[in-house]
Amino acid sequence: MKQPPYGDSPAPPTAQRTDPDALAATDRARLIHPHLPGGVTERVVMVEGSGCRLRDAHGREYLDATGGLMLAHVGHGRRELVEAAAGQMARLEYYTSFHEFTNEPSIRLAERLVDLAPAPMERVYFTSGGAEAVDAALRMARLYHHRRGEPDRTWVLARHFGYHGVTYGGAAVTGMPMFHRGFGPMMPGVRHLTPPMPSHPGMYGGEDPTEYCLRELRETIEDIGADRIAAMIGEPILGVAGVVEPPRDYWPRVRELLDAHGILLVLDEVITGFGRTGHWFAAERLGVAPDLIVTAKGLTSGYFPMGALLAAGHVADVVTREEGFLGGYTYSGHATGCAVALENLRILEREGLLAAATEIGGHLGTRLRALEELPVVAEVRQIGLMLGIELTADPATGEPAPADRVPPLVRERHGVIVRNNPNTVLLSPPLVMSRWEADRVADAVTDVLTEYADRRTHGRTTPRTTAAAPAPRAAPASPASAPASASGPAPAPTPAPAPAPTPAPTPASAPASAPASAPAPAPASPASPPAPAAPPAAPAPTAHPLLDEPWNRPPSMPDLLAAAMEWHFSPETGSRFWLERARTLDFDPRRDVRTEADLALFPNVVDELRDVRVEDLVPRGYGDVPVPPDVYESGGTTGAPKRVAWLPDLHERLTAWHCEALDARGVPRGVNWLTIGPSGPHVFGPISRTMAHRRGGIPFTVDLDPRWVKKCVAEGRAEDAKRYAEHVLDQVRAILRSQDVGVVFTTPPLLEAMAGDDELAGLLDRKVSTLIWGGASMSVDTRTLLREEVFPGARLIGFYGSTMVGGGMYERAGSGPHEPSTFDPPYPFISLRVVDPATGATVPYGERGQVVMSHVSRSMLLPNNLERDTALRVRPAGVGAGDAVADIRPVPTFGGTTVIEGVY
Repeated sequence: MKQPPYGDSPAPPTAQRTDPDALAATDRARLIHPHLPGGVTERVVMVEGSGCRLRDAHGREYLDATGGLMLAHVGHGRRELVEAAAGQMARLEYYTSFHEFTNEPSIRLAERLVDLAPAPMERVYFTSGGAEAVDAALRMARLYHHRRGEPDRTWVLARHFGYHGVTYGGAAVTGMPMFHRGFGPMMPGVRHLTPPMPSHPGMYGGEDPTEYCLRELRETIEDIGADRIAAMIGEPILGVAGVVEPPRDYWPRVRELLDAHGILLVLDEVITGFGRTGHWFAAERLGVAPDLIVTAKGLTSGYFPMGALLAAGHVADVVTREEGFLGGYTYSGHATGCAVALENLRILEREGLLAAATEIGGHLGTRLRALEELPVVAEVRQIGLMLGIELTADPATGEPAPADRVPPLVRERHGVIVRNNPNTVLLSPPLVMSRWEADRVADAVTDVLTEYADRRTHGRTTPRTTAAAPAPRAAPASPASAPASASGPAPAPTPAPAPAPTPAPTPASAPASAPASAPAPAPASPASPPAPAAPPAAPAPTAHPLLDEPWNRPPSMPDLLAAAMEWHFSPETGSRFWLERARTLDFDPRRDVRTEADLALFPNVVDELRDVRVEDLVPRGYGDVPVPPDVYESGGTTGAPKRVAWLPDLHERLTAWHCEALDARGVPRGVNWLTIGPSGPHVFGPISRTMAHRRGGIPFTVDLDPRWVKKCVAEGRAEDAKRYAEHVLDQVRAILRSQDVGVVFTTPPLLEAMAGDDELAGLLDRKVSTLIWGGASMSVDTRTLLREEVFPGARLIGFYGSTMVGGGMYERAGSGPHEPSTFDPPYPFISLRVVDPATGATVPYGERGQVVMSHVSRSMLLPNNLERDTALRVRPAGVGAGDAVADIRPVPTFGGTTVIEGVY
């Protein structure tokens, strides 16, 4: 079933509910995680994904700014890839590619990869992932020289800070000593060299980085002996080490030097391949032609574990002769994996995602480079959709600052997932990321790093903007700190700088340390001169209340509200079923902060209710429950046992209409949006949040239950009602004080209540450009008062959402009839006309109990939902079993919209 749009990334569908705490406990007891320190007990169990969106087992929603492990190029939840896998499995799921056997998808994929790869790539060897492809490249390089009569060429040159996986061969060439400790001798014959990192001039003793690195390479070749070196391997752009691009002349000059000595060049494009940098391969961007290219990740966008080694013709011709290449993996050339990869490449090309990486990456880079004004940000680096934000404890010396606490804060506060190495925040979002999603990432990172800067630099007397010319920055880790291989000669002496060593970067797959509430201050650099005396500093800024709570989680709720919900869903109302169903679908109506339309959470409800029979409902106690007389007073408020007519495209139609109406009235796009009102699974909250996403803003939501206030007042508990109202308004104040909010969408009673609060009225008038009310009407006098006296600086727009029955008109209790012509603006009502089958006359409102809510979303969870074109037996109040058959069909009405006729 097609999902309603959620910005540019559709919301993930809802899976069967599981117990997240039980899953986490089982995980801790049974799974060994890569790169997870033993003391970390937190588990984030992801269950669903769509586009750049993820949802965990608790129902929390996230924006994926890491692409998993830098690989979800086409985004999560792509149906095309699911169908490609299923279709291939139905024909031939797998057969070995050893010996003379093969399959059509692997043949076609190999041909496609050769077409895309830079010259002189001519042959392809398939693996199960990037690390296996690295091992295969090392074996192939050695075998190439052995077959050519040079068996002593076994040495491999690699680079410090390079990451090539942690298989036996991959770990040996990875230039991070942490992956060598405790594993015994590494693969012999490996030497690590210094990469060029222009932002760290202290590594090169004042020498040009490229010249330094080329001199070191020449000296190393002379030391080991050119006739003993098989290959040099490197990432064209250092990924895990912080997105470091070398000077443009580095790789061409390395290639020239290696050619002069018959040494093969292996480029590890596991991260950079297939569009991540805006090119199919980074080798194109850097103007270098390698002998072997290692790929994986973006090859299938993570939909199938697969890697590939691309070989130049002169290498492939040698290693395939005689007894062939005696290496192999059971799943090499897996038919299903190759079919998925082919479809993935089609999507990348068809949707222009290479260009999108350049465009959206450039936009995100521009937004994030503004962070370089912060004293804790040394540099922001961006190539395509690879970004690194390097942190520093001192902008004058370049002393690194820890980045490990930034990702947990970004995730908990803003629902955005980023990663880090010891001193760099890393981003590698899916290439399908939209501009507004990129803005949300930038806003989230900016918020946390700004607070980080405030806390770390509190009391600093020399602002970054007035600091003296910076001294050469310390290296991220000293090249000399990486030990030589266990066998072979020691590294040739080179002019060794003396940077302050820091921990080696962790790979992209290594999680940050356990989450903390805020980055801890780093000790002052011992090399820094004592600061002059300064006047006492002001207290450190305090985060506003909402930021003290993890976002997208149900905050603690006052006992009064909990009691209200218990009353609201009591068995007497016939709606206990709704609450239980909501729980089974992982929906919590108590959430104060929500980031996704509730509507999208319930796609399985339709299938569940499609063939429901009245006989199945009666034993549960719903068929004969009378409708309370005040059910219809609160419009879309959740919990009332309404008769619901469901339209598959209702949410989309209403959202589109609202957005068009706002555009027609000049309401600006790209502004944040605050919804104050019922945010349960009905029209008000979902429509509002979806409009915010669609128009490029970040949605904030403060939920409330107006029926609870009414109940308190009716029972003489005015103080309880007042306390609850203040609880709601306090949340509104917190958001308006701390966030840039351009649009507020609420109900007339709440708008009138806020108008009577001096602080809230002032905040709304100063900060908010557009006030929208919906869900009920407002008198002309009240509207004029608000527009002219209370909120003169804001535009007021009314979206009326009254229930429409009995031929398109409904007289709400306590108010007059609402003619369509009086609405501002005219509203595309969806209404139900109930016709007496005996007389053909319209049944007046209130008779026989079959009033149907007009503009409810598909997520209403009552058991007697009526689906279009489906005959469904229901039992309205006062009607005997079997008397009522609903024949649901849409008919046109005013404004080109739809009325649903139900014939009983």
